[in-house]
Amino acid sequence: MINSIRSLLQDPLFQRPADCETALQIVRWWELRRIPYNLIVGLVGIFNCACIFGMLILFPAAQTNGFARGFPGLPLVGIFIYGVMANICYSGGWVAEIAAVKIWERRGHDFGQISFALGILFSILLTMLPATLCLIFFIIKSI
Repeated sequence: MINSIRSLLQDPLFQRPADCETALQIVRWWELRRIPYNLIVGLVGIFNCACIFGMLILFPAAQTNGFARGFPGLPLVGIFIYGVMANICYSGGWVAEIAAVKIWERRGHDFGQISFALGILFSILLTMLPATLCLIFFIIKSI
């Protein structure tokens, strides 16, 4: 597993040029990865929604127990707010890296590549949390 993670980190998305030293270069490196980040998290979000809708079909009892009721537009508002917050947190990556470089100088440059990779992993796990919680809810309700 560790070797597969290491090989994934060799992908150009995670690679860092040696001349990425100034604050402007750091911001540029992060911002060039914002669209791939949003695509990855967005695709996971679509998969998450599909899982939830699939579970609503597989567990019809949950629909009558109030789970699927509520405000019809609320899920769309929640998805929008989640996307905005994910991008605000994403911007925190380059802010934190610039601070790390100021504090630890040369050693701080490894921070960006590591935090970008861990940030994507965390975002994927957080995005899948609603489907995971729904599955647990539906299993408990059907017992």
